[in-house]
Amino acid sequence: MRLTVFAILLLALLGSCTCLPEPTVDITPPTAGLIIEFSVNGVVESRTFSHQDPEVTLDADEDRNISIIYMGSDNEGMKSLNIMVTVYRTIGGSIQQREDWTVAPITVSCPKDTLLEQMKFNRNEGERTIRLVVKSRNWKGLTTITQPLKVKVR
Repeated sequence: MRLTVFAILLLALLGSCTCLPEPTVDITPPTAGLIIEFSVNGVVESRTFSHQDPEVTLDADEDRNISIIYMGSDNEGMKSLNIMVTVYRTIGGSIQQREDWTVAPITVSCPKDTLLEQMKFNRNEGERTIRLVVKSRNWKGLTTITQPLKVKVR
């Protein structure tokens, strides 16, 4: 599975180095998705989600890092990519604390076929639920947003 993730990243990186011609028309929205690598019951798993998938909740071990690669693509050209992250923690057994992270969007100055970025959630930061939503925007302004992916870290 790690080889597959590496191959996807390599192809995306090679394709995203050059600018595409600026499109005059683009009636199709971009794609949006993410790849998550996490551990559940000591077994490392890698799962891929796209904007076509329904909302999903995963369980993850607290003693392992969680790695995310989020991406968007459009044959006529991507303009920006963003991930919205919200972390929920329960304090004292009953009070839920919400923390909205500010993650700067990736914005490019010329059309690219693929944009991607990675982030990591460190282990041993306590029990929490991480909510992830990816938003991609193509050069002509059409957007695609994934359904939330929730990761319950225990």
